[in-house]
Amino acid sequence: MDRIQDLHALEERIYELVDGYLQEADCYATAPVLAVWKRCGKLNVAVDVETNLKLTKTADVFPIADVLRPTEDGTDQEPDNDKIAEIASVWFDVR
Repeated sequence: MDRIQDLHALEERIYELVDGYLQEADCYATAPVLAVWKRCGKLNVAVDVETNLKLTKTADVFPIADVLRPTEDGTDQEPDNDKIAEIASVWFDVR
């Protein structure tokens, strides 16, 4: 069984990456993806154009739009905490 702290750390890392993307969205020529994968026993998370990532066959890949939601006033986008928690929970068993 995994630790709840590890789950929360992954959620926070994903949030930071998605928020970072929003700060620099115009730097991407094509829409990036959020990817979560394990390599050599280490959990990796990245936001980048998929062709730039060295993913394993078991990687979870999501279009960046899938982890965004409109802000309350509808004028911008922000990371979707519910979707981020859903993605992170797949990687940890914290019953």
